[in-house]
Amino acid sequence: MGEIALPTFLLIEQGTAVMGLFLAGVSLSNLLALPFAGKLADRLPRGALIRAGYILSAIAPLLLLWSDSTTAVVAAAVTMGGGWALGTPASRAGLADLVGLPNLARAQGSVSALQNVIGIAAPGLGGAAIVWWTADGLLSVQAAASLLAAVATPGLPNARKADHDDAVDRNARKQLRGVFRPMWLRAGLAQTALQVLLGFAPGLVLMRIVATDRYGSEGLGLVLSAGAGAALVGSVVAALVKPRRPGLWANLGFVSYVPVFAVLAIDVPLPLFMAAVLLGGVGISLHGVWWYVALNVASPPQTRGRVHAVDATVTKVLEPVGMGAAAPVSAIVGVPALAGVGATVFLLAPLLALLVPGFMTYGKTGSVTRPDPPPPAGGTDRA
Repeated sequence: MGEIALPTFLLIEQGTAVMGLFLAGVSLSNLLALPFAGKLADRLPRGALIRAGYILSAIAPLLLLWSDSTTAVVAAAVTMGGGWALGTPASRAGLADLVGLPNLARAQGSVSALQNVIGIAAPGLGGAAIVWWTADGLLSVQAAASLLAAVATPGLPNARKADHDDAVDRNARKQLRGVFRPMWLRAGLAQTALQVLLGFAPGLVLMRIVATDRYGSEGLGLVLSAGAGAALVGSVVAALVKPRRPGLWANLGFVSYVPVFAVLAIDVPLPLFMAAVLLGGVGISLHGVWWYVALNVASPPQTRGRVHAVDATVTKVLEPVGMGAAAPVSAIVGVPALAGVGATVFLLAPLLALLVPGFMTYGKTGSVTRPDPPPPAGGTDRA
């Protein structure tokens, strides 16, 4: 709710410039903090880092509650973006610590499904909060929710060895370089970067523009609901199915997103537009679960935080660039041309990536049976 209600509150109370400043500050601080957050996630107790991230996120609405100055807005953006960054690598790596590798696909799918349920409900709840609550009430509830999340965060095994020293650090750095050595992993990162920049990010903007122009605001709401529902279904499927070649099926899921660009370029009835969004949403969600599992399986426990930080940074760097360029570029070349670029990328990049040795199986991580080694004595973080 806060992701929707808080910027809208700033828009209503202080105007578009302040809202833009806040959103830019959140994105920039998140991006700059991610590499450091990944390193911390491999050196400090991950549960404690997740709690610290929630506490930082709670400070943001409190700052806005106490002051409406530009300084407070910037400080709130920095604390919120930093809080999200601090928790992201720790939570992605910590899930493997918590459930073990054999159960990771089911757990990651369950987490993704829950996030998608929240994503479906949040727009309506955020809008209702703006209408029903006072600004003070909205900010207070958001701060309280973040603090409650910090309290509820479980203790996680500590990836750091109890006798951590420089030699262990050097070994971890060597292992980290080894993680990124396989061609399939580097190809996956490059593929994600290309698809986000030239396809997915501009596609999200075009979807809103085109759906609103053709079908009105109600049609846009139906399209967005279809996308959120498809993501939920895809996450559930990924949690239940354990393919021997997850890279193959995840990339075929990417190809299923091509019809989304087709309906952006060609005027079609609303039901057909929604059907394309449903198909593409289910297919693309498979990658989100199986790729996170592959990264965890390919990484030693003491490097997982940094691996996930690199993966998240690749997306976060290019997504705002692609989204920001979509409207002006489409105004110059036209929506069909830009949609054609996206369709080409989502057709060729996944198929070409499958030619990389080891990509179809994500380095033979399709059916994981080996558990992580138990954490060393004294090396756990307890709530």
